[in-house]
Amino acid sequence: MKNLKNVISQPHGFKVWKGVLKLMRVFHSHSDLEINYILNGRAKYIHGGKFYEILPNQFAIFWGGVPHSVVEVEENSETIWLTLPIEWIVTWYIKGNLIEKLLAGEMIIQPIEQKNIAYESTLLNNWVEEYNLNNNDYLKNIQLELEVKIRRLNQWLESSKYNYQLPTTTVHKNFHHLIELISNQYLTINNMDELGGQLSMHPKYLTQMFKKHTDINAWDYIVHLRIAHAQRLLITSKKKIIDICFESGFQTTSNFYSIFKKYNNETSPAAYRKRIQG
Repeated sequence: MKNLKNVISQPHGFKVWKGVLKLMRVFHSHSDLEINYILNGRAKYIHGGKFYEILPNQFAIFWGGVPHSVVEVEENSETIWLTLPIEWIVTWYIKGNLIEKLLAGEMIIQPIEQKNIAYESTLLNNWVEEYNLNNNDYLKNIQLELEVKIRRLNQWLESSKYNYQLPTTTVHKNFHHLIELISNQYLTINNMDELGGQLSMHPKYLTQMFKKHTDINAWDYIVHLRIAHAQRLLITSKKKIIDICFESGFQTTSNFYSIFKKYNNETSPAAYRKRIQG
């Protein structure tokens, strides 16, 4: 895995910041939940093998453990980001499908009603200012308000019959098809020859095309999706680790343990589960 450093970042933990969103061609991951709120502009992501578009004044949340990248972005897209440890949302015991959807690799995008835009923008800008004060009381206030915000998001998700329509994209159609195919079959794919056969393309061409668009190896991306799948099962189930290994597409436990530790800062599957579940 020569390009491992391109896709794995240390956890951000709890962090709030503001800036201009840039293209992020290289796939990237971290173990936190991430929130994006674009104040102006727009952007398209690949997340979990699907394309998503975030427009101004939309509250987007996803699990950073799934590899993601920004493939299209409007110039000067001013954005507020938040990251929070996955442990927080697990210990909040939020009922419903929100956590399941996030850990399964969905990006949840909630449009903000026109009447609430001023309030939401002010709230998030206040979080940025208060976070930068580095005062424990202010940080605690942000955490409490963030929990309320996510609980309301979950209520909206449960009541709105949420059905996000994936956007069209100018990304090369062959690459688009390859990403979709990997998204649907990453647990069972054995090699690039299989993908090439299904797409009627030479495996070498697929490898070169994927590298051109993402700067990483296609097989590394598949393995990364499998690790994210294993992490989800470790967080949400009590399944034995050996069963999680095989359900996540790995052929041997030794290979699974070795790769899992590489993707998780030398943390074993058992230690990862204990850290999240307590």
